[in-house]
Amino acid sequence: MVGMEGYAWGLEKAGLYDGFVEGFLAWLQNLLGNVITFNALYNKIVEATRAGNEREMMYWYGRLCTLLINFEPIPEDQLEFDSATPSPVTELLAGLGTAYGALKIPEK
Repeated sequence: MVGMEGYAWGLEKAGLYDGFVEGFLAWLQNLLGNVITFNALYNKIVEATRAGNEREMMYWYGRLCTLLINFEPIPEDQLEFDSATPSPVTELLAGLGTAYGALKIPEK
């Protein structure tokens, strides 16, 4: 049953992403976000190994594997831009930038 449940879980996780790149980016973000946790788990694994506590060592390895394979998709931005009608602020900033650029023309 472990194989069937793992396969079903994998299919469900793969359905959350639009493609490999999106899934890879979410996995990478997960890795970067858990760097401190990974370091702490590594230290706990080393301590358990030195103490000869195999049960605790396997627990921490399991925790590490769970953090590596169980990650959530990156939430999409909820911002919507209407490029057909620029805002007055955008037009003002564009005008100021153009005026500044015109004033900084080097003389020969």
